[in-house]
Amino acid sequence: MTNNIPDRYFGVELEGFTRRSTKVMKLENIAEVLAENGLDIGFARYGDRSKSYTKWKIKPEDTITPPFGGYIGFELVSPILCGSAGLLELKNVLDVVKRVLNPVPSDDAGLHVHVHFDSVTSNLDALKRLCQNWIKYEDIFNLILPAHRRENKNRYSLGTRRHQRKDVENNQKSPSQKPNLSDYLRVTFPFQHIFFSTSQPT
Repeated sequence: MTNNIPDRYFGVELEGFTRRSTKVMKLENIAEVLAENGLDIGFARYGDRSKSYTKWKIKPEDTITPPFGGYIGFELVSPILCGSAGLLELKNVLDVVKRVLNPVPSDDAGLHVHVHFDSVTSNLDALKRLCQNWIKYEDIFNLILPAHRRENKNRYSLGTRRHQRKDVENNQKSPSQKPNLSDYLRVTFPFQHIFFSTSQPT
């Protein structure tokens, strides 16, 4: 299934909820029980700016609310992954998370995908086309998302057109000033956030 995946660096951040138990009373315990089940994982506090991307992390996530009482929210952050091997590692980790934590779905919980895409970001014309095509076809891309992700009800998952217009208006010094490329890059993609990096992962 993953044989033809290009060797591109990527990372994911997954939000979820699990029921509190005698073993899981706080976030640190989530990392502990996952480590006991074979994962190379640790706990990182909210706002952690560590540049270590070599192991999985469990972090707090204040933007999500548990759907039921007795549940605790968490964010699972991957190390830098690459290509087919990275997808296989992601699958194996999620299999363990599903088996051990039995996480529950929620409209609040989301997914971020970070993609190292230097072949595009180092080419200004290609980057412009990418931004233009995303904005142009956003409504089509949104068809793969549930309806509540397309209604601009969550400030963390606004559509690009609405957010981009607001950003441009806030940053224009005069009505005649035209937005530049950075105005079009300061947008939040709905649900799946995709970040492009030009620096070599370490």
